[in-house]
Amino acid sequence: YVGEVVEATPEICAQTLHVAVENFSTWQNISIKKRCEYLLLIAQDLVKKESEWIHLIIREVGKTWQDARTELREAIDFCRFYAEQARNNWGKEIITRGTSGESRYLIREPLGIVCCISPWNFPLAIFVGQIAAALVTGNTVIAKPSSQASLIAQRAVDTFHRAGVPKTALLYLPCSSYVFEHHILTSSHIQGIGFTGSKKTADKISTALNRRINTPFPRFIAETGGINSIVVDSSALIEQAVEGIIESAFNNAGQRCSSARIVFLQQEIAETAIQLIKGRMDTLKIGDPINVETDIGPVIHAKSLHDIQTHIEQHRQKNDVVYQPSFAAIPLHGNFIAPTLIQINDWQSFNHREIFGPVLHCLLFKESELNKVVDYINQLGHGLTFGFYSRIQTRIHFMSRTIRVGNIFINRNIINATVEAHPFGGIGLSGNGHKSGGLETLNAFSNQKTIVENTSALGINPDLVS
Repeated sequence: YVGEVVEATPEICAQTLHVAVENFSTWQNISIKKRCEYLLLIAQDLVKKESEWIHLIIREVGKTWQDARTELREAIDFCRFYAEQARNNWGKEIITRGTSGESRYLIREPLGIVCCISPWNFPLAIFVGQIAAALVTGNTVIAKPSSQASLIAQRAVDTFHRAGVPKTALLYLPCSSYVFEHHILTSSHIQGIGFTGSKKTADKISTALNRRINTPFPRFIAETGGINSIVVDSSALIEQAVEGIIESAFNNAGQRCSSARIVFLQQEIAETAIQLIKGRMDTLKIGDPINVETDIGPVIHAKSLHDIQTHIEQHRQKNDVVYQPSFAAIPLHGNFIAPTLIQINDWQSFNHREIFGPVLHCLLFKESELNKVVDYINQLGHGLTFGFYSRIQTRIHFMSRTIRVGNIFINRNIINATVEAHPFGGIGLSGNGHKSGGLETLNAFSNQKTIVENTSALGINPDLVS
């Protein structure tokens, strides 16, 4: 038992909207300096309560100790980075180039009322990151968490409020997707939506927004999942590649939008690589995530477990090679499943469906088929993360320029994007190009106003005088 959640009714949604609208101008008029101070205080609070946060993340969503700690670190980084960016770049006029006799500059303004909708697989980092970016740029925020992670979200919101963010500027709204879509997203008062989650949910949000007629265009910042691939050619350091593949496919029980779903191995090194992958899988420990030595915890719920098991069984019936370590002690109770490697015999028969769990699909290719691999990956339509292991610079350059994704990682794993160092976000079916944790993130939560003054209208051209 972790706790209980009471979901909001349509009446509470209406009250929440009213409060956000009524208090927008008050929050907008708080200085940039003060808003940045709030974020830094939040970061300090998260650091101070590290152990408590790790235990709550483990208990509510089943992350391992290391994955929970890494997520907490990311939430802290978001607060500090966005505070730094806002302090250095917001509240200032940006002078633009132009003709003599004019004064030209840009100013940034908040969107207005922003909804932040976060997923269960990163219930703290993404939740905090979205809210921090929206608040520091002057928006009031309605925060809707995943129903699987409402307690983490509630505590995060309490942390914002404890740091000084008014309860009228950040409003917590746990409710069903149906209520949120029909009683919040359809409101003309909503000017922005920050969303991370499944493509299916993103489509529902788009549908809700399309019901709005003769209302302002809302900003939709979306990052969805991906059928992410890693390609390993014959020049790669195989041991390095195998470690990156294992981390990318099985960390967080494969429940990351950036997790590797497919690995392409060049035939010349495939047999060796597959044996090393299997050997490394045998060393992974599956079990209760409260134990520090656990590598793989449970998947999020019974339905997810059933879907993964059904997918694996379908490939067994196709005579694809399925490998799972023969663990002696997989817990009898809970949504646990062993890490799984599936070697696909027929590329064309492969079902391009994102399996959100510890399942990796292996396809082999010849050296002459590298262009075919590129076409195959691009035709999947998803564009989140991609990894390439090679020591041939011309190939690295070719793959980096031709694979259509938001984040490409060379000779390292494709997960654990770091705030500022690796701005993260996808294209195609994986998102609409916006990045989190980057220099342009705050722009997504802002509007820009261009102001031009004809200074020569005063009877003199100041540029010529100076």
